[in-house]
Amino acid sequence: MVELGHETTLPVTLDDIIHHCQAVCRGCRRPLLVADLPFGSFEASPEQAVRSATRIMKETNMDSVKVEGGRKRVESVRAIVDAGIAVMGHIGLTPQSFSRSATKAYDLIKDAEALQDAGVFAMVLECVPAIVAQQVAKAVDVPVIGIGAGPHTDGQVLVFHDMLGMMQHHHHAQFTPQFCKQYATVGYAIQEGLAEYKSDVEQRKFPDESYSPYKIPEAEAAKFLELVQQHQERKAQQATSDQPTAAVDDGPDIKVY
Repeated sequence: MVELGHETTLPVTLDDIIHHCQAVCRGCRRPLLVADLPFGSFEASPEQAVRSATRIMKETNMDSVKVEGGRKRVESVRAIVDAGIAVMGHIGLTPQSFSRSATKAYDLIKDAEALQDAGVFAMVLECVPAIVAQQVAKAVDVPVIGIGAGPHTDGQVLVFHDMLGMMQHHHHAQFTPQFCKQYATVGYAIQEGLAEYKSDVEQRKFPDESYSPYKIPEAEAAKFLELVQQHQERKAQQATSDQPTAAVDDGPDIKVY
């Protein structure tokens, strides 16, 4: 959503994910890298899930894949793990459902345990009350990473566009989650910098001599201007006589430094 401008994550394709993962892998060496299986790439069957996960692993250098869903996705998770690919789970409740139903909150524990039994090495727990997240984390032995799930999980994750305040674009501001603490206002700094750049260019303050480092010796510059003048004169003569001009020797190459 923040990189491609979509209003939801649904339009993201497997090709999009692979492209992004390839870029991430080129820049990251130390972290454990996890690729999301996007909507439409794993829901049809365990076989489809394995094909999608395998393609990601073959075409990128990611370390694992992440599959959204609880017990409904257990067979797909188990099939991917059996194919030799590490899987991170991803479960959670919508804000509308957890406030009304203790049963649905309790279902998260059963989802987490089922995913652990299927072989996930960790799981993300998203948008649930802290008391629920605490009990889910206690119920399993694998790490539970929270996002909007309170302080009791084993780790935390946020979208850095949200936490750094990169939200001057209307799209970012519109979708900033309430659970995200803003640690900086990078968006304002970006907006101010771009506005100052625009002003400097319009007023021809930038680039000045200090930002024009590529020079040509004065003698060569004079020769260059002479060649330009000759060129203009030949063009004027050609326009008058409507006759083609003879080829002109451009002279030796001039090193620009």
